Amino acid sequence: MTNELVNPKKRKKRRAWPDKHRQKLADQCRRTKPWARSTGPRADDGKAAAAGNSCKHGLRGRDMNELRRVLRLQRDFVRALVRAPAVV
Repeated sequence: MTNELVNPKKRKKRRAWPDKHRQKLADQCRRTKPWARSTGPRADDGKAAAAGNSCKHGLRGRDMNELRRVLRLQRDFVRALVRAPAVV
């Protein structure tokens, strides 16, 4: 029996690239230098979208930013109350 019949979720291992093929792609990459032409986003909208690419959770969303802002205001207010002299 082959691996697929025993466990359909288990994939067959892929062969490594032959050295000849790997060398050909490496030479092509060095010749064309794709990293020299990559400029990233140019428009402000694209830059803003790209700035959040590494963020994979919802902690930087609009709601959480607003909650953080309100909590910061509350913290500053409480600190101001603690520092204020007591009125008798």
